[in-house]
Amino acid sequence: LAKRGIIGVAIDARYHGERAVGAKGAAAYQKAILDAWQTPADKPREHPFYYDTVWDLMRLVDFLQTRPEIDASRLGMIGFSMGGTYAYLLGCADDMVRAVVVFYGTIVYATTNPLKPISPIEKADNLRCPVLGLFGAEDPMIPVEQVRDLEERLRGGHEERPGEVGG
Repeated sequence: LAKRGIIGVAIDARYHGERAVGAKGAAAYQKAILDAWQTPADKPREHPFYYDTVWDLMRLVDFLQTRPEIDASRLGMIGFSMGGTYAYLLGCADDMVRAVVVFYGTIVYATTNPLKPISPIEKADNLRCPVLGLFGAEDPMIPVEQVRDLEERLRGGHEERPGEVGG
């Protein structure tokens, strides 16, 4: 990949990997979720599920644009599972991201709450770049109907149909 001018950057999402300060792994993440859930709406709080990490990714994009060896006009992101959701949301939030690849990222939350106020599918109109979504036809967590709904929203009336869902 490097010979083709492609670099890779992997971050630890908040409360994951080396960013799990104090309590490690799941314990730190669960504490952050509870703290965010229990903090009154009028007080500053984190949103450890997705939005704070998407903010961090936006800052990563800002940093990459300052690097002379990086062609900032060709930035993209790929993510798997929760990282796929991050990639999709970053593509909805940052004009500098030129393409995203989502491997089975969550499309519709089972429930919404202050930590996850809307499902990612609700941001489809905000997507600012091409997206390639790769989902399993038999994935019980992301039913094909949700993928089809996302495809319809992303297509937004365009005639071109880059891929087929299901099958």
